[in-house]
Amino acid sequence: MKSVLPDPDVPDRDVVSISMDQLVTQGELSGAAPSRIVVEELEHAVIRSTPVIRSLLQREDHTVVMVEQLARLDGQPLYLRVGYYPTSDDPEALMARIERSNGFRDRSVEQTFRAAFGVGYGSSETVLEAVKCEAHAAQLLDIQEGDSILLRQMIVRDVDGQPWSLSYTHYRSDRVALSTYA
Repeated sequence: MKSVLPDPDVPDRDVVSISMDQLVTQGELSGAAPSRIVVEELEHAVIRSTPVIRSLLQREDHTVVMVEQLARLDGQPLYLRVGYYPTSDDPEALMARIERSNGFRDRSVEQTFRAAFGVGYGSSETVLEAVKCEAHAAQLLDIQEGDSILLRQMIVRDVDGQPWSLSYTHYRSDRVALSTYA
C-alpha cells in the first residue's frame, strides 16, 4: 500500500477506507448487519437516448435503460451515479439483472459483468474531472449548486470492445478521496 504525505495547505480530515464488503443496496438492508455505505436506487427507466450516449455506447438505439443511484456513507450523501445501458429485447429483465448484480460484493468484476450482461468483461475506460455541480445532483448530494464535485465518466466494454455501460458518478469532493493502484 502506498502512503501519501499530508499537504500542509489542506486541513486535517478523517479519511475512511471502505471495502466492497461494507457496501449494501437498499434492498439488502432488511435483516442485514449495519453497513457504512448504502446504495439506494432512485429510479430506473427506459429513456430517449442522446447523440452523446449513442456515440459513447457505439449503438444507434434511440432508447437506453437509465439507472440512478444515491450512495450514503453513515447516512450522509456520498455520490450520485447515473448509468446508461443499451436497451435489450426485455428492458425490465435487464434492469432486474443490473439490480441483482449490485449486490455481488463477493464476485469479481468479470463475474458481475457476465451476470448483468451475459457476455465476458473486457475493459473499462475512466475519465475523472473536477466540475461545478448542477442543480439536480446538488439537491441529492445536499450541497449547493455550483459547488465543486468530482465527476467520473466510465465506459465498460466486453471482450470484443463493445460498450455495455456508460456511467456518470458525481462524488462530493469533501467526502471522497480516490486511490488507484497499477
